[in-house]
Amino acid sequence: MTYRLPPLNALRAFEAAARHLSFKQAAVELHVTPGAVSQQVKSLEETLGIRLFDRIHNGLMLTIEGQQYLTPIRAAFTKITHATEMVAPRDAQAPLKVGAEPGFAIAWLVPKMLDFYERQPEVRVAIGEAGSPEAIVQGEADIVILPGASTYGGLRCDLVVEELFAPVVGVEEMGSRVSELETATILLAEDSSLWEAWLEQAEGPALSSLTTIEFSDRGMAIKAALAGRGLAMGSTVIDARELEEGSLARPFEPALRGGASYYAVYAPGRADCPPDRAFLDWLLSVGKAEAAIAA
Repeated sequence: MTYRLPPLNALRAFEAAARHLSFKQAAVELHVTPGAVSQQVKSLEETLGIRLFDRIHNGLMLTIEGQQYLTPIRAAFTKITHATEMVAPRDAQAPLKVGAEPGFAIAWLVPKMLDFYERQPEVRVAIGEAGSPEAIVQGEADIVILPGASTYGGLRCDLVVEELFAPVVGVEEMGSRVSELETATILLAEDSSLWEAWLEQAEGPALSSLTTIEFSDRGMAIKAALAGRGLAMGSTVIDARELEEGSLARPFEPALRGGASYYAVYAPGRADCPPDRAFLDWLLSVGKAEAAIAA
């Protein structure tokens, strides 16, 4: 069977340019010049007999044909990545590359890594920033931990942790009965809807009947709660370190669902690699244990 295939470099240039909507940024990623990316895309357009991009004054815009072409091209690159992961042995000296959003990595993942290293001292892990599954396709990460949908174009997605919300305070002297909320100061940070939902679930008083202080920044509200100035709405993900260390406490129950669900995303073949499997097993066990405590 003869395949009608455009040059691979031209397809890579197109995919990168479509993702960044910029020849310049695509060139940085591919380690070539913007002119080379432009020429590769132009060559692909001539091969296909269609225009893939509209060139606008501040960048690029995919044409309808470009959008239609991009979807299967990305799927093809993903399948090639999967196939490679399944057969290519990992460099024993190379660390396992784990990507995550900075906020999640700093607040939730990094503080737990000491436990992983104690259990798996032979596995090296490099944590980096990743905001999408593209990091896997581009070889920037082996595993990414992302919030959102549980499916990513053929990649495996395992639920790690679900974000829950509950009132938090720096000291535990406010009691544990919901009725005591009537005398508490509520530290708002543009999260009144969360408070209203939590109070309704807990059968507490209306938010409008409580004493409130408003902050423009969530971090300020949490610092005020740490200082014992009132109750802030805490997150089991963003405030995980403070909750685990005991500097923040949850004097009231129950927790409110509705936050982000974070998934470990990886190519199916990664599950057969011992370092990856060890990390995934640990990650999922930590998430499961935390869910049991936080609920």
